[in-house]
Amino acid sequence: MFTRPHGKTMGFVICRSTGEEGEILSLAVAPGLRRNGLGALLLDATKAQAVKLDIGTLFLEVAEDNIAARRLYENSDFSTVGRRPHYYRRRYGPAVDALTLRCKLTSAATGDC
Repeated sequence: MFTRPHGKTMGFVICRSTGEEGEILSLAVAPGLRRNGLGALLLDATKAQAVKLDIGTLFLEVAEDNIAARRLYENSDFSTVGRRPHYYRRRYGPAVDALTLRCKLTSAATGDC
């Protein structure tokens, strides 16, 4: 988690692992701080920690229509490996598919995918 000097959260990642696989359950950046690299820093820190824990693969799910998040994950070497039709129910409008993304960690030194 990244916090500002006065204690307000700037962003966070929630993960879990089962043996050699990990899953990013949630990644969030405060709305006023988006598109400045904080999300990429959070992902890099997550990958580095996963390597330290001997996790070889990270997974996550993202709404198909969340273009900004998809771009962030693709730039961090996650690739689409599955789809959950109509996974995200929306208050207004039709449900949206979830894309399952995977990043295989290959470098113990850097956490690169």
